[in-house]
Amino acid sequence: LLEKLRQRIQDRDVALESMESLLRAKGLEVEQLSATCQNLQWLKEELETKFSHWQKEQEGIIQQLQTSLHDRNKEVEDLSATLLCKLGPGQSEIAEELCQRLQRKERMLQDLLSDRNKQMVEHELEIQGLLQSMSTREQESQAAAEKMVQALMERNSELQALRQYLGGRDFMVSQALTSHQPAEVTSISPQPGEQTDQASMHIRSRDDDTSLPAKGDTGIPSSSLGDLDTVSGLEKELSHAKEELELMAKKERESRVELSALQSMMAVQEEELQVQAADMESLTRNMQIKEDLIKDLQMQLVDPEDIPAMERLTQEVLLLREKVASVESQGQEASGNRRQQLLLMLEGLVDERSRLNEALQAERQLYSSLVKFHAHPESSERNRTLQVELEGAQVLRGRLEEVLGRSLERLSRLETLAAIGG
Repeated sequence: LLEKLRQRIQDRDVALESMESLLRAKGLEVEQLSATCQNLQWLKEELETKFSHWQKEQEGIIQQLQTSLHDRNKEVEDLSATLLCKLGPGQSEIAEELCQRLQRKERMLQDLLSDRNKQMVEHELEIQGLLQSMSTREQESQAAAEKMVQALMERNSELQALRQYLGGRDFMVSQALTSHQPAEVTSISPQPGEQTDQASMHIRSRDDDTSLPAKGDTGIPSSSLGDLDTVSGLEKELSHAKEELELMAKKERESRVELSALQSMMAVQEEELQVQAADMESLTRNMQIKEDLIKDLQMQLVDPEDIPAMERLTQEVLLLREKVASVESQGQEASGNRRQQLLLMLEGLVDERSRLNEALQAERQLYSSLVKFHAHPESSERNRTLQVELEGAQVLRGRLEEVLGRSLERLSRLETLAAIGG
């Protein structure tokens, strides 16, 4: 019987050690949960930082787009005024149509900016909701972790008290058993009618139900039976504590699943934000490319390279007229025929200059048609036709410039001959 009692005490010690190992495991789980909460908080702060940075970038981009739109509106107004001043009365309708199309473009850009602003506000609201849900999840997980830590501390204190109590009872039972004689110990007869259940917290115990003497037991004091009842009650409490720990572990697993789902949702939201940022960047690049193209075409339309050449030719013709007038004022009768030739050459130069002006006007109209085509493309065939017409106008302009150059050379030769003859 003494060996059985010692075996039971050893089993209780094993159960206590297993409970302590379980407590240590739960402590490690609590530490992991705390680390997870800290990681979640860090992730929340990082997401808030990224969102604020992205919001500032979006505000900067929107401000740049608005300023560029305002600048483009001013440029369009200046260009419209310039075109209305330079174009003739028959071409005012073309300028008005161009202004209307530019106004439609401006309205489209404003609608696009308003849509982007609405999308940004919606994304901001979604991210704020996500951050709020993350904060609530974090608070719930922290509260659950605190409750778990408190419960584990209480169970640990109860286990320590139970260990001390069982150690004292073990010492008392060993003293009581060693104080009796061997004869009295051997006179103990078990009675199979009375049994006590000694199962301890679902641990691996191989103890059988033993019968204890109810009457005539002089070897073991009656207080040990009460101690065994107390131990059985404590074992029940420990089983309840184990069930509570299992329930808390289940809740912890559920919280981990929720945290993983929340992290996946955050990853999806971050990917969506990256996609939106990429769309905004691509849209900004496309708008910049279109603006550069329109600006180049406007520069070609407003200030082409041929206008300074035409002004130079006009100045040269005026100088030639002054020279002819000076030759006439000198009254050299011997150079009358040559002066007549100079006048004829001058008239030819004037005619060629008028044809060159017409060619430049046609080329300008083709440039304006190209601008309208790039603003509202309709078909590739129309584009090819305009390009062919533009090439033909450029070829005609080149020929006229060559003829004008040859005429100027002839005129200069006549002037030199007139100077030599004079």
